Amino acid sequence: VVYPAAPFSHHALDQILEAYVDSLGRVDYLALKKSRQLLDAYTDSLGLYSPHSHPALFPSRNHSLAYWINAYNALVLKGVVDAYPIESVKDIKILNGFFRRTSFIVGGRALTLDAIENQIIRPQFKDARIHAVVNCAAASCPALEKRAFTGEDLHERLHAAFFRFANDPQYVFLDRQN
Repeated sequence: VVYPAAPFSHHALDQILEAYVDSLGRVDYLALKKSRQLLDAYTDSLGLYSPHSHPALFPSRNHSLAYWINAYNALVLKGVVDAYPIESVKDIKILNGFFRRTSFIVGGRALTLDAIENQIIRPQFKDARIHAVVNCAAASCPALEKRAFTGEDLHERLHAAFFRFANDPQYVFLDRQN
């Protein structure tokens, strides 16, 4: 068996984000659905490899966290594209079913988006900045970035994303009256 070289490559996700995400973080789901081969190839690679199944592909903790952030965002894209056209991710399955009851294969294991966020990312990495970069395909979520995350520049990108998030009055504001 021949494995890909370390670190795990997010180049395909870079191409997807560059092509289908605009400068405000909005996704052209119709265009992505019409040309989804690259998304399917990338999510297939997530299905085969993860920091749990192939730790040698993730030389540092930063590479592992970048993988899980990218996996979450890519699987949200896949879930929306699979169900498109929809008005909201809430239309995919009622009662938060898209996040809690829709499973994706990641590193050979069936995982929900909720499990990726709340059983892997949050408890293992303990970095609140992830809330500024995981995107749930809703207007109320932080903007989806046009580049995949990598281990090499992860902390700088998380810091910049959290700074943008914390300075956006849509997400953080001071209620001086209360």
